[in-house]
Amino acid sequence: MRDALPSLLSIAALTVVGVVAPKCLAQSLPAPDIAPARHFHFTPQPGTAWYVDGTADGISWNAVAGPFFGRGEGVDHLQAASPGTTRFRLRYVDPASLGNAPVEAAGFSCLMEHNGKPIEVVFMDHDHGFIRVDALHARSFSYTWTKTSPDDAEAVLSGLDGTFTLLRFSFKDARLGAWGMEEIRDPQSARLVTQPLDAGIFTFHRGRFRYGAGNGELPAALAGQSILLNEAGTLTHARFTGSDSVSVTPSGGAELHGTYAYDPSSGTEGLLHLNLANFPPQALKLDLEAPGIGRFNQDGPLNGSPHRTGTFTLPDGQELPGNPDCPPLSIGGLSYVINDSAPCTLTFNADGTGTQTKEINGIIQATPFRYSYSRTGRNSASVAITFSGVGNSDLIDDYQMDFDNDCTGAFHRDSYAGGNSAGAENGTFGPGGLAGRLFQDPAPGPGFQ
Repeated sequence: MRDALPSLLSIAALTVVGVVAPKCLAQSLPAPDIAPARHFHFTPQPGTAWYVDGTADGISWNAVAGPFFGRGEGVDHLQAASPGTTRFRLRYVDPASLGNAPVEAAGFSCLMEHNGKPIEVVFMDHDHGFIRVDALHARSFSYTWTKTSPDDAEAVLSGLDGTFTLLRFSFKDARLGAWGMEEIRDPQSARLVTQPLDAGIFTFHRGRFRYGAGNGELPAALAGQSILLNEAGTLTHARFTGSDSVSVTPSGGAELHGTYAYDPSSGTEGLLHLNLANFPPQALKLDLEAPGIGRFNQDGPLNGSPHRTGTFTLPDGQELPGNPDCPPLSIGGLSYVINDSAPCTLTFNADGTGTQTKEINGIIQATPFRYSYSRTGRNSASVAITFSGVGNSDLIDDYQMDFDNDCTGAFHRDSYAGGNSAGAENGTFGPGGLAGRLFQDPAPGPGFQ
């Protein structure tokens, strides 16, 4: 310990000398100019967006700052003063008209790529949804959604278990982008997070994705499509502007233009050739692992460039059904008899609520729920149900339904309780009558014999 003291004192002496010497030099330097600045402070309402306009003559107004998005807190903006501009005002602008991020998430689903696998987030309505981390874990939530900039939005998820999760989305286009996620102490803590702990890329879709490996397909052609490549956090966004033309934007770089060729060898495998100006040609092998999510590897010789490998997301194309009525566009006002080991009838109202009824020991038991429904391509549809009337339990039933032309069919159901899997089951279903008339005119089925 004694031997260390002289060294510390020497460092202290050097530090003092280092401070004194530049002071003499600074006295001979000219002082920098102090530029005049304007300080704007205002508190916009959440969900609104504003420009600051300025004028020199009171007649012609021009934007001098913004847009600023309301987040429930004050805006403090400092910028250099504009010569001659003496008057300022706030001008409202529709936030939906700015950038790629949506103003609300109700009715949308998001598949977030995490190590090549999907984390599914379903925004069932304006207030409720559920997140499925994997096949064995899912939980429901209430949420708030805020558009924070033209291309950015964040959601704070509140779980029934008292936990809070911050989700941030940065949209590269209307369907693809990067996400960040972190558990937080309370909703107010979201503003303290600068960089969420977990991150990846996502694909965003109105309605539902068909869940599970093997249920997605690569597009037959890429014209008008886009793809986002993730190479260990380095993102490349490609937009296919024509049958062979492409625009590519690397992270932090300028947009590049070139040509491409695309060969989908199967529904889940394809080869993408990119030819960009001033870069050697590259061929990327695409392997789809879930709807809209997959992995890629560089195919063929490297031509002096580093090997490219990573994950990708792209919009999930869903074909319309051959029969426009099956699956229906909406199930509001309909009911279905579910035939499995515990038969029941699901009755769906037009407002996103419904009732599950089943006979238990001769007594009809009715349980209210919330639901989201959408077609998922061809003859398939998804129905996600969260039960809101069973105490504080977190119960989820997620149905993948395959319709026949007569609107009967088969289903697969994944169930979750308290965040964990409660099992899976297969069965059949059929129309059960009009919603709201179940007890007056019960549909035939195992639960009502």
